[in-house]
Amino acid sequence: MKFRNCLISLHICLLMVFVALSSWAMKSGEKVNLPPNASQSWHQEAIKNIAESEYHWMAAQKTPIEGVAKAFGAPNRAQNLRAFVDGEAFYLVPRSKEKPEWHWGLKLSGYGEGDNFTPIGKGSLSASGNRISIDRGAIQEWYVNGKNGVEQGFTIEKPISGTSETVLKLNLLGDVSPKFDEAGQELSLYSKSSAKVLAFGSFKAFDADGKTLQGKMTLKGGDLIYAVATKNAKYPVTIDPIATTPTWTAESDQDSAQMGCSVAGTGDVNGDGYADIIVGA
Repeated sequence: MKFRNCLISLHICLLMVFVALSSWAMKSGEKVNLPPNASQSWHQEAIKNIAESEYHWMAAQKTPIEGVAKAFGAPNRAQNLRAFVDGEAFYLVPRSKEKPEWHWGLKLSGYGEGDNFTPIGKGSLSASGNRISIDRGAIQEWYVNGKNGVEQGFTIEKPISGTSETVLKLNLLGDVSPKFDEAGQELSLYSKSSAKVLAFGSFKAFDADGKTLQGKMTLKGGDLIYAVATKNAKYPVTIDPIATTPTWTAESDQDSAQMGCSVAGTGDVNGDGYADIIVGA
């Protein structure tokens, strides 16, 4: 059985090498010699599947984040980032560094109204392809990883507060320093070397009918607070903290690389109803 599994693994590896080499050949204009009985459509589908699988969430037995032993991880080559989710929190680190120069995270710790919060604990993880969800009972927290960025969202199935406002409290984690701009619309995160490594703008919230809900994002101590006006909202309600004008940047360790010089919220790139993020050099 072990020998059989080794042969299967070897076959898959050889197939991936062939597809990668043939993809390179296609880009360089060279003719691709397909295996016997392999069609051109099969070849194109194989290249597409391998490219997409690179962004899938996989179980990781270790992480570069202190105190986080096991988690689900997903690389994002296009953004030079690596994401981790462990059922309690979400983390981002630079992908190309064995020992990250910085790390950032968000942990949903409570929900409620005003300053009264109900604590919320660790949820159960469910990963499928490039999407991972944390089931926290009253709230579904999810992340979608793709070449255009890592999309975050919260889905609230039913009212969780007794007033006209729903508030989520998230602990800011990591070794970066948060700071709002003068207008209070964009939150920037700075590394120990004072480099701006991540930033995101005001979020978007809407109900089951697609009606936009008014909301605001504030800092309170070491917490990030999302407050959404949910009076007369039809559930489920979705909160997308990075949907309006997100601007994520990755810190470059190369002089004159101009990392982050092309950074923008690009609208709904993948057609799923949410705005996406692009970080370009």
